Amino acid sequence: MASNQDNTTSNNATQNQESSSTILAADLLVVDDLIALPSAQELAKTPASLRERYAQLNTMLENLAAKKSAANGHITLSEEEFRELSVRTALLPTKMEPGGATTHILTTMKHLLDGKVNGDFLGIAGRDRINDNLITDDFRKNGVNLEPGAIEDGRSAVTFLFTRPDGKRIYATYPGNAREKLTGSMVSDARVARSDSVLIPLSLWSKMGSDTPDTLLAKSWQQDKEIILSIPAQPRFDYGGPGDIHKHLIPKADIIVADDSELAHWYDTGTNTELAVTYLQEDLLKRDINRSSAGKSPRITPAAAFIRHQDNSATVLVAASPPGISPATPAQRYEIAAPLQVSGKKHVLGVDYAMYAGFLAGLKSGLTAQKAGEFAMNVAQTKFFYDSARIPGPTDADKITQERWKRLHRGLDSALSDIGSAIGEARTGVGNPVDANLPRTRGQRVFDLLLYPLIANVGVWALSFFVTYHSNFNQNKANAFVKRSSWFKDQLAKTPGLGQSPEMVRNLNMVVWSFIDGSIMAPVVALFESKRQKISRWLDDRFGTTPEDKSVYDKEIHRTWRDVFKARATTFVFVIATYFGLSAKLFPRSSREGILSETTVNSGIFRRETVKSVNGFVFDIPAKIIGGWLTEVKSIRNWAQKTAGKQLEGMAKKMGTTPRAATVADARYQIEGLVNTGIFELVYTSLCTAGLYFLGKFFAAKRHNSQKSETPPSTSNDLFNTRPSEGDTVVETKRATAKARPQKMTSYSDLTEKSRSQEAQLTV
Repeated sequence: MASNQDNTTSNNATQNQESSSTILAADLLVVDDLIALPSAQELAKTPASLRERYAQLNTMLENLAAKKSAANGHITLSEEEFRELSVRTALLPTKMEPGGATTHILTTMKHLLDGKVNGDFLGIAGRDRINDNLITDDFRKNGVNLEPGAIEDGRSAVTFLFTRPDGKRIYATYPGNAREKLTGSMVSDARVARSDSVLIPLSLWSKMGSDTPDTLLAKSWQQDKEIILSIPAQPRFDYGGPGDIHKHLIPKADIIVADDSELAHWYDTGTNTELAVTYLQEDLLKRDINRSSAGKSPRITPAAAFIRHQDNSATVLVAASPPGISPATPAQRYEIAAPLQVSGKKHVLGVDYAMYAGFLAGLKSGLTAQKAGEFAMNVAQTKFFYDSARIPGPTDADKITQERWKRLHRGLDSALSDIGSAIGEARTGVGNPVDANLPRTRGQRVFDLLLYPLIANVGVWALSFFVTYHSNFNQNKANAFVKRSSWFKDQLAKTPGLGQSPEMVRNLNMVVWSFIDGSIMAPVVALFESKRQKISRWLDDRFGTTPEDKSVYDKEIHRTWRDVFKARATTFVFVIATYFGLSAKLFPRSSREGILSETTVNSGIFRRETVKSVNGFVFDIPAKIIGGWLTEVKSIRNWAQKTAGKQLEGMAKKMGTTPRAATVADARYQIEGLVNTGIFELVYTSLCTAGLYFLGKFFAAKRHNSQKSETPPSTSNDLFNTRPSEGDTVVETKRATAKARPQKMTSYSDLTEKSRSQEAQLTV
């Protein structure tokens, strides 16, 4: 039995991204002619001839708006009106760029997915007009395949986009001749077959009549392609189309992106957009009923919709789970807050298309429908920075734009690409950067704090400090630690290049034995890690911070014994390399005196070592300076001298000789040794603990990802409707939760029961 979650989600985001999918779209090919209308103050500063032109243009726009009843600011132009408007705007400052809602959605989605989705576009363009060349060049640059391509007598559409001083816009669109040139015969079975999904704008029927869109819809349904329906704000074409086409199209759609005012137009709810959302929620339930009636297998995931509101907030709807999918989930509704404000001017043109593309790309990348809605707002916020109708593509873009695309890509990438990602990933230990942004509970953070900085770091430091001090500065040469250390230093002294540097021999001896002795804590860390989830949850229960979603504990991967020991071994290699790197950088002209060293065993004669390396400057010189200060403190000096005396007595007793008396020099030797060891262990133990923490999570995540990649892929060929993967990918958002809209619609449980009842009737 297939499993289901409350949102649309992907079975294996990494696998889907590695194999390209194809989306087939059809719409008018449009060039936008952007014209800013001046304010009264600006108009007063222009030449009289130009003021006259603006006055004539304004009169024409008012007449067109009244004639076309363009309450939503969208006007459809006849060829005669197009020619006249072209004359009126001929000498005015304008900016031309490729346009069209479907083009913007498909192109932006393609860039968001970083080329992991292919785009085929059915549209008509000519060969010898500036507008047509602008369109075909744009498609070529963005890697979208235009079909049938530019034809001799083709004419693309043109939209005059007028922006008033108050920010309101008027869209006047001439549709070109795609209605006559793009016929249903061009929608071949083979063309539909090579796509995974079909993007159909609801306005296609009013733009092109019924032949082409009916054929596209019928063949998409027949071949069981995923149907993505777009309902952006759009012009009202005079020849219109079937007034109830939405009643046939919406119930067949798998995913819908829509403008709330346009949705209200099709559902005939006037200005009551909330009622239109209610109707859409009910219609989402019909997709599975229609599929069952047509003898089609159920989708793995429910239908979903993204509705943009006029304040740039959004509503995400998810239908009840399809029949036969368990566990059964009711219909869901999520309110998504508007994007955060940006500094400077906010460019809202095309922000709706950016949202739609972000929502679709989010679903393609494995985000839940709710999180895909939140990611859509991230894309919209990026769009605010640009005064064009869409975010400029990353190809040949400026560095700032390229970095913004990289940030958006990081919100969708699901694979750990290199070891440098380990630090970002270590925030949760999850094997992809998006999951790494999942907010962690207080218990999870406190667990890391207790285990690594306190238990591991402090424990290893104390143990290593004790052992290292006795190995290097205990004057009882019969001591077990001293004997072990002396043997190892003798071996190091025989190594070419080391024997001439007592400082390097001593420090390397300290590094090796410190690491070996500190490794005793590795089993302790592994034991705690094996109980990470339980301890984190126990801590949250005590703090009163247990989240409603308990899956946050399962999504944080614990490290196995093997992960911990691999991290420890890798850290040793890194520490040794660091030590030799810092020891090899000598400064002969800056050599200084280091800490005391006894010339021969039990002689009581000391000399200062010569410091030439970075390690010496970091550990020996501070130890000498601090040791000098502490030696001036009588109580500390007396304690150190007494300690040295006991060590000398212990050695004499072991060797059957008479001990010599400890001197102030012995006390200073002991103090400098203690300080040197303390600083040394503080630095290298912290380095080892950091390596254990980050590399441990890196190896755990790598193991986890390897296990996930061995999971058999879904056999579904749907672009979005695939099985959910373990630990759904999420995107962290810092915006406040949107205030819920008034719930005028039927409750979700009622809608679900209604759906179950209808399904039962069909079954009977």
